[in-house]
Amino acid sequence: MPSTISQAINDPLEMIIRKREVKIAPQPFAEGAERLAYHMLEQKHGNLRLVGKEFKFLGSRKNSKANYLLQMEIQTIAARLAHSFNMAYPSEEPIKFLLTKCMHFMNRSKPIYFSAEPLILGDYVKYSNNAGWVNNKIDSELFNTFSHWTWAATNGYLIIVDLQGVNNLLTDPAIHCTDLLKFGDMNLGQEGMKQFFKNHKCSDKCREFGLGPVDADSLAEL
Repeated sequence: MPSTISQAINDPLEMIIRKREVKIAPQPFAEGAERLAYHMLEQKHGNLRLVGKEFKFLGSRKNSKANYLLQMEIQTIAARLAHSFNMAYPSEEPIKFLLTKCMHFMNRSKPIYFSAEPLILGDYVKYSNNAGWVNNKIDSELFNTFSHWTWAATNGYLIIVDLQGVNNLLTDPAIHCTDLLKFGDMNLGQEGMKQFFKNHKCSDKCREFGLGPVDADSLAEL
């Protein structure tokens, strides 16, 4: 993982290529708006249980190697920001993001790619999406504060949203960024930030972290 937030945002990912032997289920066990999720088993590492995620639209630019590497980049940046958040505000239950890998299946007639990450068991909870919806229930305060903090910590350059996972272990975030050429189709730029702050209600947790209300309407003018 990059050693600083700046490195995570600005430097290219360091690529390490390794061969792996995995088994993958023939049918997905879950489906999201853009991707299908499959059970995987990595055989040479104690039968490590993984989740393989494949974009639904085979043959399109969505299902390209570049797009899978982009998912790695987004999740790595989120993990780096979460680490900095946890260091600044230690907690018994720190926020963590799963680190994902890009898998290229070599024994296929056409290139096939998957994102792969450890399987986490438990009930998934959605805390926000990338379109402005925010779960304002009491058990979501920490996660919404984290999103708010990522915006403040990067001086309004980006915000981590679309938070979901099991307990404090999260996956599949999205990034809104002032640079609309980065972070893929889920990046809605200033408008995405505006929608988050229109629905986010600063709680005692935000105030504990030194964060105050943000005028959402002012963001679209920047």
